[in-house]
Amino acid sequence: MILLFDLGNTRLKWRIADFSSKEICAGVVEYEALSAGVPVWGDYVDVVSSIVVSSVTSEARNQQLSTLLRAYWPDIEAVFVVTQKRMLGLDVVYEDASRLGVDRAMAMLALVCERVGSFLVLDGGSALTADYVEDGGKHLGGFIVPGWRMLEKSLLKDTANISLSGKGVSAGDLGHSTPQCVQLGVHRMYCASIVDFASLAESKGINKVYVTGGDAGLMNSMLPNSIHRPDLVLDGLLCWALENVAT
Repeated sequence: MILLFDLGNTRLKWRIADFSSKEICAGVVEYEALSAGVPVWGDYVDVVSSIVVSSVTSEARNQQLSTLLRAYWPDIEAVFVVTQKRMLGLDVVYEDASRLGVDRAMAMLALVCERVGSFLVLDGGSALTADYVEDGGKHLGGFIVPGWRMLEKSLLKDTANISLSGKGVSAGDLGHSTPQCVQLGVHRMYCASIVDFASLAESKGINKVYVTGGDAGLMNSMLPNSIHRPDLVLDGLLCWALENVAT
């Protein structure tokens, strides 16, 4: 079996799957709770033969996970995937492919492996990323903008006497206080980016939009025809693992 990890900026997701792609179990762990381990892993000590990781977090957190994994599987070295120029049919447009976040690469790879045709994938987390892919797996490029919470933080960073305590506001409202103005303004800016990215995809003949990440629900509501895939990174990582690790 394969143990897969998607290490984001605020938490990690994990999945144990067999070599027929069947999910055995999965979960989400906040980094603050990671030091305690995940008890269910102990049930799979004798059957996990490979550990594969997609990480965009700090080296310190990578080391924390590696140390914890050695307590369960001392003879297995975790493989940390690095984006390559060509990965199982995905052709990365970056000149230096290793500079493309591996989470973005794995999300695209999942859909390329599924042969869905051309697509846009939007990942809403700490940052909002957009990646456009042609039928056949050619990565056209994309965008990175601050995520919703990062937008709020950047606006408030050097602004005194503002506390985000605005209550009872909805997306269609105008702000009646500075906190409300910040919250609603950031919401509209974020949503405008989502709609703009989708419109650009349509202009390029790309009609399938996949959304993932913590803000996928919001993106799904803004783009009713979009497809919510909460675990795209793990799905792509499994595709990569099945081709690159020993069974």
